[in-house]
Amino acid sequence: HIYTYIYKKQTRTNIIMPKKNAASKKEAAEKRSGSKKAEVLSDEEIEQERKLVTQFERGDKLLDLASWGLWGLAFIYFVFFASALPALDLTGMPELLQGVVETISDPSLCLLSSGIFMKNLSTASPNGSWSSWRSGWHGLWSFCGIAGAAAFGRFSTMDRVDRPSSETTQAPLPPSNYGLVLAGVLALSASAFAGSKPTGTPPRTGKNSGVFWGRLLLVSDAVLGFACVVLLMAANAALWSDPLGGLALWASTVPLFMWALGTFACKTDNECLAAVPPILAHCMLVSARLIYTTGVLATVPALVWAALHAALYLPLPAQEPDTNPFYSWFSKYCRRTATLFKSPVSGWGDSAEDGD
Repeated sequence: HIYTYIYKKQTRTNIIMPKKNAASKKEAAEKRSGSKKAEVLSDEEIEQERKLVTQFERGDKLLDLASWGLWGLAFIYFVFFASALPALDLTGMPELLQGVVETISDPSLCLLSSGIFMKNLSTASPNGSWSSWRSGWHGLWSFCGIAGAAAFGRFSTMDRVDRPSSETTQAPLPPSNYGLVLAGVLALSASAFAGSKPTGTPPRTGKNSGVFWGRLLLVSDAVLGFACVVLLMAANAALWSDPLGGLALWASTVPLFMWALGTFACKTDNECLAAVPPILAHCMLVSARLIYTTGVLATVPALVWAALHAALYLPLPAQEPDTNPFYSWFSKYCRRTATLFKSPVSGWGDSAEDGD
């Protein structure tokens, strides 16, 4: 009777909670992979996919390294070139528009913010899960490097007697060797981007972001950046023929254009999360620059624009805040930071009894 009771109870349990069979495991695999039909890959196909993933991971590593290069170039440009190169012509624009374009397209700030965007983007698509636009954007950086190498190369070979008048520059020109070294570095980076561009289709891609207002803000940021580039190019097209003017125009337009293009193309949650912090940083840096050059009131538009982006991290919608990837990331970041401060550090806080 005892065995009969156990058998009936086990049978009833199996009916109520059946064990997962091969079909259920297959459905779970299909759900994880996002494909409608689970396919068993051969060893050769697995090896090919592994090599393809390696290409995309190599591209991410180059983006990480290039972000440090952009930060270094921002520092070098600010210290040695910013005050020596001629200012771009903005006289044909309204006074308010002149201030907006001048602050947004500041070369040092654009190089710094572009580096932040590139750094964040290098970790936004793990295991080769690039979006379709990233391969083309990655390869386009090689042309930007070639243009920068040409601009710095012309600067290094120019005749120092052809220096513009003191009305356009206020500091002595840096040595020509500086331009030669930077031209060589940019040429190497251009070849690295061209050689590391993935040639195949990503083995997997991320899901498009459902945060409509976040993507709308990013598109607005990109359109604003494109507008600044077009206005600068139209008003200063003649500067390309001048070594100093061409270098100033490259530094003011090319990093801003690439940053705006990448921001415009972001479509997954991780890509949008990578795009917002550099915009916030740029707004803060622009505000600090405006306080120094113009006054506190001039920072209001930049601060309002920064507040709109910071609002993405609020727990909205109130009913389901966890559906907001910005809030989810921010809450996880706060929890990790709190855990880090609570955890004991080796060598600190040891009680006196430990040494007795």
